[in-house]
Amino acid sequence: MAHTIASSSTSASPNKSYHVFIHHHGLNVKKTFASHLYHRLCSEHNGLRVFLDQTELRVGDNFDYQIKDIIKTASVHVAIFSKGYADSERCLNELLYMLESGAPIIPVFYDVEPAQLRWPQGKVGVYAEAPCILENEKTTDCQTIEEKPQHSSTTIQKWKGALSSVADISGLDLQKTCNGDEGDLVQKIVQRVLEEIESILSVGISEFYCSPIYGGPGGFPMSDGTYSGIRRITTTVNENVLTSVQLQYALEGDESLKDTSSFPGRLYGSGGGARREYDLNYPKEIVTKISGYLGSYKTWPKVIKSLTFHTNQRTLGPSGQEKGTFFETEVGGKIVGIFGTCGTVLDSIGVYMLKQKTSEDGSE
Repeated sequence: MAHTIASSSTSASPNKSYHVFIHHHGLNVKKTFASHLYHRLCSEHNGLRVFLDQTELRVGDNFDYQIKDIIKTASVHVAIFSKGYADSERCLNELLYMLESGAPIIPVFYDVEPAQLRWPQGKVGVYAEAPCILENEKTTDCQTIEEKPQHSSTTIQKWKGALSSVADISGLDLQKTCNGDEGDLVQKIVQRVLEEIESILSVGISEFYCSPIYGGPGGFPMSDGTYSGIRRITTTVNENVLTSVQLQYALEGDESLKDTSSFPGRLYGSGGGARREYDLNYPKEIVTKISGYLGSYKTWPKVIKSLTFHTNQRTLGPSGQEKGTFFETEVGGKIVGIFGTCGTVLDSIGVYMLKQKTSEDGSE
């Protein structure tokens, strides 16, 4: 059974935009083990926002500009140490960012041993040679045209110290923990991630659930994850068909802040056509249900033709033509995120919901 999870946080770790940051090195690890872990976390645990660079960064995104902030705001880091890891200046810098963030780190030793990280000052082993090579790299000073070290001695020592620090954290070893079984290692990582997340979040996994997905089979999968609530809804309509929807979310603990401080969700669809914006009086006003109509459009046999958002105070919409097969989500709490598929139009949609709490006698 799939679980759901919230992006709420304690005061010690506010406004997390990703629950999990997967840190790794090498194309082979990315395409196999890291990708497998990413899809297991996303598919089995609805609402869990997981960052893996090849899946989350889009064409045109500035990697170096975004990565530090993504690491800083992630709730949990999964650091996969493999052969060749210490050759990468980018990986070593990301490791420093993770340690600086103060968030939990789950080390995964993928065909390397913790001791190899603990003693990078030596001359033997995959993690001993790399810092020595980096220490001897040279660059040319633009002003004096003279050679100088590419990396300062302070930076080298920081990298070595970071490796040693992570080696002292209780981690998971592919060989010693799982006897070389990668599937078992993935499962153990998932368990550790959920344990760490539940110890951080102010609410448990069981209080959240996701609806069925409504719509057709087309489009690319997307997910906003879960937040505290919804502040703004933006839709566009063209030729009587809903062409996009985008939500502006409230973050845990920011109820007194203005809309401009909210977190923007993804744009589902192309965004073309007439635009509508609905501002909600969050936290007094919450979205309790979404309804709409499914139908054909051009070459697509089934897409979202229209959407209507229902709050505890009013009805927002419809956006699009109310013609076709009607659908509506279950009522029983507040909607805190959406997921679905899209391309030029919105192909399908589902919602993440925070269950309405009841008292011991069963009343709301």
